[in-house]
Amino acid sequence: MTYADNAVEGLVLGWQHGRPGQAHFVTDQHPVILRNFLETLFSLHGVDAPISDLDADTAAQVVPVPARWFVGQPCTLRTDKAVTELEYRPLILHAAGFAAVKEALASDAA
Repeated sequence: MTYADNAVEGLVLGWQHGRPGQAHFVTDQHPVILRNFLETLFSLHGVDAPISDLDADTAAQVVPVPARWFVGQPCTLRTDKAVTELEYRPLILHAAGFAAVKEALASDAA
C-alpha cells in the first residue's frame, strides 16, 4: 500500500536512473498489515464496521482461487534495491498519506 506520490516518484526515478529489465519495489517504507490498512481506509470513508474473519470453508466458496492465496500470505516488499540504485526515498510518509486522504475527503464533503 503506497501513497500515489511515492509510486510516481519511483516511476520517475526508474525512468531517470533505472536499467532496462530491472524491477524495483517502492513503498511508504512503513510496515503494513492489510486488515489494519483497510480498516483505517474504510474508517476515513465513514465505514466503521470491522473486517470479519472468514473460515476456510466459506473462503473456499466465495473467494477466487488467486485471491485466496494472496490474502493468506505474509508479504514483505524490500525497497533496498530502489534506495540503492535509484536513490528512492518516500516523499510522503505513511501517516501523512492517511492525513492527506482524510483532508481531501473532508474538503470534498464541504
